[in-house]
Amino acid sequence: VFLAFMSMVFFGKELGIHNYHLVLALLPVITFKKEHWIIIVLLMVSNFMLYLYVELIWIPEAHLLVFPKSLQKINFLTSMILFGMSFSILILDRQIIAQKQTMLRHFASELSVKNAELESAVATKDKFISLIAHDLKGPVGNLSNFLELLSDKLTTLTKDELYDSLYVLKTSSRNTYDLLENLLNWSRIQTGDIVFNPVTGDLGTIVSNNIELFKPIAFRKGITLEYIPEGPNIVRFDTNMLNTVVRNLLNNAVKYSNSGGRITVTCRNHNDKAEISIQDTGIGMDKETVNNLFRLDVKKYPATGTAGESGTGLGLIMCNEFINRHNGEIKVESAK
Repeated sequence: VFLAFMSMVFFGKELGIHNYHLVLALLPVITFKKEHWIIIVLLMVSNFMLYLYVELIWIPEAHLLVFPKSLQKINFLTSMILFGMSFSILILDRQIIAQKQTMLRHFASELSVKNAELESAVATKDKFISLIAHDLKGPVGNLSNFLELLSDKLTTLTKDELYDSLYVLKTSSRNTYDLLENLLNWSRIQTGDIVFNPVTGDLGTIVSNNIELFKPIAFRKGITLEYIPEGPNIVRFDTNMLNTVVRNLLNNAVKYSNSGGRITVTCRNHNDKAEISIQDTGIGMDKETVNNLFRLDVKKYPATGTAGESGTGLGLIMCNEFINRHNGEIKVESAK
């Protein structure tokens, strides 16, 4: 408004001061914000129209100096060209800035999600390690106390009592060792020390070899172990990982089956995928136990086996990790 007043009242077109309205028309574009777009457009249009009015319509009073008409045309055309170029450059620049801001917001959103996932994973693992430490403290402490008690009363124990005590020690130490072994394998998975080395082979061979290992154990418990192969299953798999998975699943099936029970194992192609199914007539699990089987952040109290066998709860978590490495999935169903 001040420049318009100065231009029209005091100077007319003498100094071309009205050309600064073109600059003022461009300034709002530089500071453009979507939430103020109405004001910005009004400022830009009003300044541009003031320039056009002074240049094309307004006739100054006789006493004011003006440019010659020939120079007025050159001045007007030059001003319009410069304004058009400046306006185009500013609009392009705003578009580039807007795209960069959109990308930055997208990256910030992704980073926020990744940070949340990382914090959740770290919290889960911290809780898991704390649960495992608690699980280890109990058995190791019991072993120490039991050995101390046994050494004090060794001379007074009968042969049968000594045999029973040694059996308890053997079972407890074996369970502790299994827990440590599973924990070590799980930590090696997390740190990448266990290399995924897939080869092409028949999955049925892995299953049948492990079944032969568990047949004597199942026989001693009076459990029927049946294998039903359904043709060759040629796929790519890591031999060590799949052996670990099948052994853990067969071990659980035998552990939680009663005498006279049946375990049925099938290996087949299903929906263009290789599928191993291990079904038993054991004690089953409730819905809450099934839902928490593969969670690290939930304290597990594995049920005692039908012959008093104990578990660590880590075996299935490790199996799940191995199956995920194969881009597969592990499912659990229980009729309990």
